[in-house]
Amino acid sequence: MIISNNKNKHTVESKISVRRSGGKKGYDSAWIYIPTRVYSDSSFPFKKEDKLVLEIEDDQILVRKKRIFDDIINNYGIENATLPKLIENKAIENKDLPAILYEDEIYSYNQVNDLSNQIAHGIIKLIKQYKLKNKHIAIMIQNNPYFVWSFIGVAKAGAISVPINYFLRGESLLYILTQSDSEAIFIDYKFLHLFEEIEHFLSQIKFVVVINAPKDFKTNEKYLLFEEINTSNKKNPEVGVKFTDVLEIIFTEGTTGKPKAVCYKHQKILTGLIYAEESKLFKRSIKNIYGSPPLFHYFPQLIIFLQIIFLNSSIVLTEDVQPKNFWQEASKYGSNAMVYHGGTFPSLINQPPSEIERSHGIKWAIGGEVPKDLWEICENRFGITLLEGWSSTEAMGYTMNNLGTKGGKVGSIGKPIEEFQVKIVDIEGNELEPGPDNIGEIITRTTLPIKLNYYKPPENTAMFPRGNGFIHTGDIGYMDKDGFLYLVGRKVDIVQRKGKIIPIHVIENIAKAHPLVMDSAVVGVPVSSGSNQELKIHVVFKENETLSHEAFHNYLKLHLAHYMVPRYLEFKDRLRILTGRIKKYLLRQEWEDESVRARTWDSYTRSFVV
Repeated sequence: MIISNNKNKHTVESKISVRRSGGKKGYDSAWIYIPTRVYSDSSFPFKKEDKLVLEIEDDQILVRKKRIFDDIINNYGIENATLPKLIENKAIENKDLPAILYEDEIYSYNQVNDLSNQIAHGIIKLIKQYKLKNKHIAIMIQNNPYFVWSFIGVAKAGAISVPINYFLRGESLLYILTQSDSEAIFIDYKFLHLFEEIEHFLSQIKFVVVINAPKDFKTNEKYLLFEEINTSNKKNPEVGVKFTDVLEIIFTEGTTGKPKAVCYKHQKILTGLIYAEESKLFKRSIKNIYGSPPLFHYFPQLIIFLQIIFLNSSIVLTEDVQPKNFWQEASKYGSNAMVYHGGTFPSLINQPPSEIERSHGIKWAIGGEVPKDLWEICENRFGITLLEGWSSTEAMGYTMNNLGTKGGKVGSIGKPIEEFQVKIVDIEGNELEPGPDNIGEIITRTTLPIKLNYYKPPENTAMFPRGNGFIHTGDIGYMDKDGFLYLVGRKVDIVQRKGKIIPIHVIENIAKAHPLVMDSAVVGVPVSSGSNQELKIHVVFKENETLSHEAFHNYLKLHLAHYMVPRYLEFKDRLRILTGRIKKYLLRQEWEDESVRARTWDSYTRSFVV
């Protein structure tokens, strides 16, 4: 017998024992004996519970660790690791199986491929006609089939997509289009006025393809209708896309500064395949996943869209998910899984109880940032299992908590999936021991052949891998003895005040524990003298609830150390963007806005800031 990790080999005498398993209706199972002196040797390559692969050749058994990526490459083929190939292969494999559900329409895998091809041939003609240099094409479309046809069509045309957050306005939108060097844009008519407001700054935009335009919309050489470029050619374009080619330029959310442009190559689709393997491992047969977050974001692309394709399943595209009819819609589509972000469940919990919230068919909820105190409430009230996770656009790693409330890991973002490694380090980069007292920065690396590339050097801190290949994410957390991660906040959320280092998540958690509060965010704001900052807390109350500033300040004084009580308070209607994140750098910038300061209550003066 050869026991191998591709580095060391041990030759030992062994034997095979046959045991009876499975109770009365049992079956015979074979067990390979490994001598203790080998198992306890420091060079022994395996640990308890390692997933192994047995390969039999002639009179030998090769035992090795299961490496998902290596097995994927062997079975799938690296030459197939492009988005066009994936769609084309799945069209052959799945034919008329449903892939996308949207309103009352169902699109099969064949139709997804055909419709994308029709658009791709139109894009190829436009690239030649307008002599595009970079072939960067922005896409500003809501979650509907037009986004899918455009996104895949751009890839099949050998061009590069630039997905745009359709909530951007003015300078923010201009920054993305300029920073990405976009030469064309596919845009929904409802957002066209936003583009027209800044168009005079965008001379590099050669053509605009308008989606869902009214009948009286006037076209010209620059403004085209989607229907005009939609050819009848359903053949797969032959443009020779390679797995090392750039698929898209996707921007970070900009929670710490201006968004950074990250280049994802076609080989990123293999990550979706790994997530699919993870679902199979835990026997999750996902069907018609509902509540999908915007496809301009990397999370739904990697974790939802690509995973669903590899699982030969389907996704429900939703433009506007409303809490009041969330469960009715999920039930209508026969969904057994849903996607959520931090604000999803607080909104659902605030809805009046109903019978449908237990009879909807949803088994699993995939997402992140549900407050710890809501986990059991969510699972018990809605009859679901939370699969809390964490990821970073630049690191592209992903963790998943597959245990949740049933495994005693409430509040954890889980363990990294295979091919990703995560550590907690101190300010000097030293790895910290497990435990809630050892809070540090989360760093991550992957064994996948996927490197972090920015399109242009970012203005704020980049996350390039250090010498050991780890990317410093800027997220703060700790790890328990079982290797489960717990997210605490962002590195920029650590504030120094009155000689104390304050982890502001503690303040936010106390604020959110108030029965009338739905969300909160704390930032440090500058004061007139010294290097210290004062704390400002932003609070969102539950629907139809409110409280005086002084009453809420007294609540904080009762539950926090004196040096942790924020001096300033502001009540807001909302804090989180669509993807569930809070852009705290914008909250800090607001301090310079006189109108915002006028809404900010100062606990020292017991009045609003002038």
